Amino acid sequence: MGTAGGVVTREFGIPTISYGPGEEEQAHQCDESVRIPALVEAVYGTATLMHGLSTASISLSTEALRADEKRLVACAAEGGI
Repeated sequence: MGTAGGVVTREFGIPTISYGPGEEEQAHQCDESVRIPALVEAVYGTATLMHGLSTASISLSTEALRADEKRLVACAAEGGI
């Protein structure tokens, strides 16, 4: 099956990347699975990429994102979210 990236590249000439936590061979298949740690890492990677693209600098560390996560988890535990 795949993603729309191939169509975007072929039809419009726009370069694309594929990025995700799972195995490419399983992507978008009925029996697709992903390890939770890989999913967590992909979330941090995506956040870093989006932040970098929005500020023209891909330098935000995953440590900073993890610190934010800890604050959010603590806030949720206190009923703040």
